[in-house]
Amino acid sequence: TIHERESKATQTIVQKIYKWYSVAAAVLLIPFLIAGSIWFIEQKAENSVTTENPVITTLFAPMGSRINFTLPDGTEGWLNSGSSLEYQIPFNENRQIAMKGEAWFHVANDETNPFEISVGNSKVKVLGTKFNMNAYPEENYVEVVLEEGKVEFTAPGIASVVEMKPDERLISTEDSVHIGYTEPEKYSAWKEGKLVFRGDPMEEVVRRI
Repeated sequence: TIHERESKATQTIVQKIYKWYSVAAAVLLIPFLIAGSIWFIEQKAENSVTTENPVITTLFAPMGSRINFTLPDGTEGWLNSGSSLEYQIPFNENRQIAMKGEAWFHVANDETNPFEISVGNSKVKVLGTKFNMNAYPEENYVEVVLEEGKVEFTAPGIASVVEMKPDERLISTEDSVHIGYTEPEKYSAWKEGKLVFRGDPMEEVVRRI
């Protein structure tokens, strides 16, 4: 009888403690749920603001300098003296940039999101490739030299899209587009601080210097 009474008393105490802890846990859980809900709503609002209001980012290479860059999608490249790139963040699903000057690109491959470069009214579209692009505003022409991959070039005066192959050089002016074979290394040597000429006409040599 004594053991039975002691057992019942112990169970009663345990039940009371369990009941008290259950109530305490429930009371403490409510503030956590409220705080979690507020945090979730704030995070969702911040993400909505980021999506609706993209940030414009500009890269610029001062005169007499060259800078190395890596874009958010993994694209790597070099920016030559007095050149600039402008793009929006988020970038990975909208890989569009505006360029002035000269740059070399090693574009990260992404078949679902083509990489596009706008230079005035001209546009270069790629998936994954290496190429050099020269488009200083004061020179009134666009030059694209392709090392690897494939490039599509469009401009207002061109009836159809121009597809470039490796080792080709495209020069686009206001009234013409010319494509010919060349040595791509000549046109990307500036990354190493070099100017390379092999059988180039004097006009081309003077322009590049």
